[in-house]
Amino acid sequence: MHLNHVGFLDIPFPFYYVNIVPLILCVGLIWFYNKGIKNNPNPSNKISVWQKISFHLSILALFLSLEPPIDLYADDSFIIHQIQHALIRMIFPPLFLLGNPVTPLLRGVPNWAFNKIFNPIMNSRGVNAYYNFITTPIVTVILYMLILYIWQVSFIHNLSVANIYVHQVMHITMIVSSLLFWWLMIDSHPHQSRLHYGVRILFLGLLIFPNTFLGSLITFSGTAFYTAYDPLNSPIPVSLIMDQRIGGLILWMSGDMMNVIAAAIIMGVWYNKEEGNRSVS
Repeated sequence: MHLNHVGFLDIPFPFYYVNIVPLILCVGLIWFYNKGIKNNPNPSNKISVWQKISFHLSILALFLSLEPPIDLYADDSFIIHQIQHALIRMIFPPLFLLGNPVTPLLRGVPNWAFNKIFNPIMNSRGVNAYYNFITTPIVTVILYMLILYIWQVSFIHNLSVANIYVHQVMHITMIVSSLLFWWLMIDSHPHQSRLHYGVRILFLGLLIFPNTFLGSLITFSGTAFYTAYDPLNSPIPVSLIMDQRIGGLILWMSGDMMNVIAAAIIMGVWYNKEEGNRSVS
């Protein structure tokens, strides 16, 4: 059985190569989201135009990250691989949740699927107990950073590049842990985060430190950790160590900047809510 990834140079026409599962997932999400909006013409919390734009941009980011040419380039370049991870960890999740997707998606799925699958899951005691545990703020934050660190361990990362199934597990765990993290940071109707705005800002600020440590460790190392990449086949003509350094810089800077941007936005939302409360009183 062939478990290796297929690199960019192994495909004669890379833009015609399609990863079918992400394609079906992205099309399905768009279909059910828009169907759910149409099935609820008079919602109590109407989906605004900017929320629709945010949702569709999130699906575009997810699609671009998991399809050629990025997914094929990522097999041969640590730089492109880190761009891919930035898209699925820091661009897709917040944009997706800002689109208030929960209600439209549930309204959009067929009745049999809602009644037989989603409704029993949402009403399951075991599922709710696990959800309450996994969304405990400290658990969610630790899981978010732990997943990032685990997949940067050299032998695990190299295995993910060489084995397509391990790589798929990498992407799934990154997407799920990131959605859970941003679920804490963003009030995505009907969900209301457990965290006060000040605590959200505190978490985002504190997470800059482990992200900076990991990014700087990769960037300034004189040893090439990620040897699964082949610089001779890479679409970016740099040495293995330079590929690692630029990729580490992308991980470092994108993570820190996203946290700063998110903290600034949350601070603005917090300020506006406080001002609104003062006006009412």
